[in-house]
Amino acid sequence: MLIRKLVKQVDTKITSMEEFFEMVPKSMINIHLTRSQEEFQSFSGDKFPEWAQAIAFPKRKIIIIRSVSGEDFNRLPQVLLHELSHIFLEMRFPNTKIPTWLHEGISQKLSNDNLSMDEQVQIANALYSENLTELNALDSLFGFSRVKANLAYALARSAVDYFCGLYGDKNLLHIIDNISHKSSLDMAFKTTTDRDFIDFEVGWFAYLEEEYRWMILLNASNFIWFFLLLLFFAAFVRIKLKNQKTIDSWPKDDDPLTE
Repeated sequence: MLIRKLVKQVDTKITSMEEFFEMVPKSMINIHLTRSQEEFQSFSGDKFPEWAQAIAFPKRKIIIIRSVSGEDFNRLPQVLLHELSHIFLEMRFPNTKIPTWLHEGISQKLSNDNLSMDEQVQIANALYSENLTELNALDSLFGFSRVKANLAYALARSAVDYFCGLYGDKNLLHIIDNISHKSSLDMAFKTTTDRDFIDFEVGWFAYLEEEYRWMILLNASNFIWFFLLLLFFAAFVRIKLKNQKTIDSWPKDDDPLTE
């Protein structure tokens, strides 16, 4: 019953996904909702990270979702759409080794309207600490810690957003189509965009700098210091204005006194 309600809740998004991929699934996709971490692991096994809330098996068209906590439950629509995107990608491009950043970035885009504020601040922190991860390094995603994985998903989404802003959504599929015909990622980019992948990635780094570096101010500790500095400045201005008001109130015709 819950699965049916969940699918109905995201029905419009699924229709948009079908339009994006220009296909409608012809076979059933099985969705299993697990109520404990142990039950989830019994389906997913030990090869998946502890931070994963859902796992898609694209070839078998199976999605396993964990719903244990209130946070898990609230994220169910987004998580389901994300995993459905993985299934759609496999159906659209069977047996194609799609780079992880592209796979996850597209799935993030189709399951979320925008990067959340927390994700944007994560990117800003990575910029500030010079801890950005190159896109190809995201192929090791399942070996990342929870914090590093959260950043990886945000970076993958931002790279897809940057690409779509330059070349449009449909060219994402053209890139993968070229890869499916045995082109390298670099050649797929060159054919689709007339830029190689390295050039794209350099442009993406510049885009991150421009869009997100200032958001370091929204970090909790930085925000406190910024707020304190703002209070200090406001107090300084208030004192200056009060002193000026006092001076302005003095009689103008007093003769100066000298000894």
